[in-house]
Amino acid sequence: MQIKSYNFTELNDFFTVSHIVEVSYRGIPSGSIVDTHILKDFWCFYYIDRGNVCFKMKNGEIFEVESGNGIFFAPKNNFIISRTGDKDSNVFSLFFVCNDLPKEFYDERIANFDTFERSILTDFVNIGHMYFERYSNLPGGVKGVTLKKNAPAYISQLVKILTELLLIRIYKDKKERKSLDKVALGQTDLVVNTAIKYMYDHIGDKLTIADIADAVKMSESNFRAIFKKNKGQSVMNYFNLLKIEQAKIMIRKRIYTYSEISELLGYSSENYFARTFKKLTGMTPSEYASLIYAG
Repeated sequence: MQIKSYNFTELNDFFTVSHIVEVSYRGIPSGSIVDTHILKDFWCFYYIDRGNVCFKMKNGEIFEVESGNGIFFAPKNNFIISRTGDKDSNVFSLFFVCNDLPKEFYDERIANFDTFERSILTDFVNIGHMYFERYSNLPGGVKGVTLKKNAPAYISQLVKILTELLLIRIYKDKKERKSLDKVALGQTDLVVNTAIKYMYDHIGDKLTIADIADAVKMSESNFRAIFKKNKGQSVMNYFNLLKIEQAKIMIRKRIYTYSEISELLGYSSENYFARTFKKLTGMTPSEYASLIYAG
């Protein structure tokens, strides 16, 4: 009887990427529509290497993806991509076929990437430039890429491995990794107004950006960017202005001392309140009171 010396463990695929449709890196001219994707049977992934890019969905929702972030679109998902803002935009696009990828997790998912994942994307950019060419850049031409004749025999497998590795890294950290907030541009006013109401309701508290972002159920970085774009100033500067406006109202009522006002508005001391008041109004609380009472 022969004794078995070794056990062989069969390795199974969790996600299987079977085809690459496109792998490319390009710039996006200002204001132009560079892609209109309708009724495809493959996944699309975009990584924004520079600038901001806008994705308009079939249902009218519009999402902005910032530099350093990426977004996935499931097969048969209609969207248009264009550049936003005045800065140059550079985008890496990877289209692939993966029939067992869970749509509920990846579709329209905006995610950020760690250093290792960014290195994978850098490898993709280099591979795409060196070993793939597009079938046609003409509007009516066949789309997609094909391997160049000089591509090494291992390139197909390397692309398959890198794609599956990127997908699995995102999936395995799904509990820890937060998908970045997808906020339709038409909904930003609602987000900002909700945040401002929260500030008013907590005018006497020492709020942080994290507190306010959590109240509107957004990541801190995305909320910070949306608020500044909407109001033209930082979140905390706006909150400080609200406090000072409330302080003016309290001064005009003539029933609070400056010490009481500073305490009710959450300042650490009367001196700090006075310095902040002068910084934002150009006068001290006493000078403001004199101006009001004299009038």
